[in-house]
Amino acid sequence: MKSIQQWLDEYGESHQDETNKLIHWICIPSIFFSITGLLYSIKLPFWIGAFQANVAMIVMVLAVLYYLALSRTLWIGMLLFAVFCLGLAYWIESLDLHPALVVLPDHIRCRLDRPVLRTSCGG
Repeated sequence: MKSIQQWLDEYGESHQDETNKLIHWICIPSIFFSITGLLYSIKLPFWIGAFQANVAMIVMVLAVLYYLALSRTLWIGMLLFAVFCLGLAYWIESLDLHPALVVLPDHIRCRLDRPVLRTSCGG
């Protein structure tokens, strides 16, 4: 298994452009959350406390354990972000929205929620 230093060295070599770094700060967490949401929707036939188990929970435990093996500092960050993503997925699920409405831009959601003759969401 590669050490955390090897991973960071490889990342540093290929991510030296400021625009690339900015895009990664935005896109990687978004991709991570999207995958978490997809896995969260795959329910398992048992409960963990008050929560129905899902594939995201299993994958998060494995990912957090992997980060623990790499670095305790990164493990803490990964644990916090994983809990945040699972909590956000739980909250979105509790809103009982159609999944497509969660990711559609506001102006499209407005048009889907209103009669065809209306042209804006105001009023």
